[in-house]
Amino acid sequence: MAETESTPSTASPGLESTPEAPTSATSICEQCGGTSVKYKCPGCMVRTCSLTCSKDHKIKTGCSGQRDRVGFVKRADYDANTMMSDYSLLQDFTR
Repeated sequence: MAETESTPSTASPGLESTPEAPTSATSICEQCGGTSVKYKCPGCMVRTCSLTCSKDHKIKTGCSGQRDRVGFVKRADYDANTMMSDYSLLQDFTR
């Protein structure tokens, strides 16, 4: 019985630590290396920690900071917000 109890306990710590690794890698500011990411650029998806880093990113890379309204969206990523954006784009064409 001790073997069955030890097997699940060794398997669960390994499973619990796996999801933490990707989140820690994505929570680093890509501009200054800070650890508290708060913003994501809609134009290029660069993650930054402050308004200063966000503005610095736009200056250094020449990014407009605006999402590509006609870019390809995977069917799995298509949601209500994407639909409203598409609708708004079509409305702009009719004006």
